[in-house]
Amino acid sequence: MLKLEDVSLSYRVGGEEPVVAVEGASTEIESGELVMVYGPSGSGKSTLLQLSAGLLAPDNGRVLVNGRDISGLSPREAARMRLHELGFLAAFTSVLPAPAIENAALKLIGRRVSWKQAEDQVRPLLERLGMGEKLDRDGRHLSMGERQRVMIARALSGKPKLLLADEPTSNLDSRRSKEVLGVIRDLCHETGLAALLVTHDPQAAVIADRVHVLRDGQLTDCEPHELTVALEG
Repeated sequence: MLKLEDVSLSYRVGGEEPVVAVEGASTEIESGELVMVYGPSGSGKSTLLQLSAGLLAPDNGRVLVNGRDISGLSPREAARMRLHELGFLAAFTSVLPAPAIENAALKLIGRRVSWKQAEDQVRPLLERLGMGEKLDRDGRHLSMGERQRVMIARALSGKPKLLLADEPTSNLDSRRSKEVLGVIRDLCHETGLAALLVTHDPQAAVIADRVHVLRDGQLTDCEPHELTVALEG
């Protein structure tokens, strides 16, 4: 579903030497698989996710989504792909002054799905994410953790083939983190959704089918239990 082939990207600020954000990253995520990329802040995780979503184009290498190289897509083509094929969760949550269920349905409304159909699709997701009693609460009155769950429901609406999530548990306590990650894992296994999650939360490793570690722009394989043991030690 998602394949990165020797992907690299560097940034240049002013006249300074280029800063390597991602260097020679390769991985492949199949349908039904949940893969986590762990790394500290500044390790290149968000850049890797934006490359996977077509928000950035690599200097070298290829990014393939469902067999198609997305590196050469125009901004309009890439936006259409994200709307119709991907679920994308950014690191920062943003909700409108509208009920939680309407916030969750915005992506579907953007695809010109009727309100009734959109509501029917996002309601079960919100309920599964523990938001069943707050469907009508104004987004401005939701906690940061509740807003995060609404954004996850929005990303999952429309039954995308690929979910890309940047720090999906950043605003959740440990109990809610486990619940939300469990929902994403179950959806992968139940529906064939492929998911790539980037996080600095090592506890998320126990949920993933596979784990990569990203440090200084380089991606390496890691067994989930090896990550948790190393961090505990």
